[in-house]
Amino acid sequence: MIHIGIPGLPISTNHAYMNITVGKGKKRITKRILTKEGQKYKTETTGYIVSNYPTEMNIFKPDTPYGYIIQVVFPNLLNKGWPDKAKSRYKKLDATNRSKLLEDAAAEAFGIDDSNFLSTRIDKAQGDEYTHLWVWNMEEETPYGGG
Repeated sequence: MIHIGIPGLPISTNHAYMNITVGKGKKRITKRILTKEGQKYKTETTGYIVSNYPTEMNIFKPDTPYGYIIQVVFPNLLNKGWPDKAKSRYKKLDATNRSKLLEDAAAEAFGIDDSNFLSTRIDKAQGDEYTHLWVWNMEEETPYGGG
């Protein structure tokens, strides 16, 4: 298993992608593309991984199943005033909608297709803004006792 640490947080899919319509008449189709913000995040994150983790890149092979765990670390997960003034203990900070663009950037950095990711887990934690990514070859190891 390898660990990759990335400063900051992945951007949400709401900011990473947009829909555009191309063609005319009956040939019109809607495509989902990266926004400028999404392109910037993907380019910077891919470059960061390649530049800072060259040794870890050696484990990746095509047509091999990989699993990954993403831990998104938010500065504050708790609502102030809970339980007296706030309805819920935790803020509405979605971690799952931050995983897709990170997965795409990581796959590009690793030189594999993201279809090779067969196991996914996404966690939230509280602390300084940071993203942890653990990746393992599923043919060689099982990191958390699964089958």
